[in-house]
Amino acid sequence: VGKWYKTDGLNPNYDLFDCQTNTFQISKGAEADASELDMGIFFRVARPSSAGGGFWENSLTEHMVIDAVTKQDNPSGRTMHTA
Repeated sequence: VGKWYKTDGLNPNYDLFDCQTNTFQISKGAEADASELDMGIFFRVARPSSAGGGFWENSLTEHMVIDAVTKQDNPSGRTMHTA
């Protein structure tokens, strides 16, 4: 469905990365209404020079469920949540 690049984290407690890539694809079984997405996440964080420098890299997949679009059906106002 698409790719999204985050080029700078907003919270120094957990997202100090130089670039994070998120890819989105419709989950198997949800093709008819695109109600679920699998989000691939790749990120790297700078390793302190005292620990050898370079980067620590990680990747994971997060399964997301799309919440109801209308406010009436979606009182929380969320757009999606992790399943």
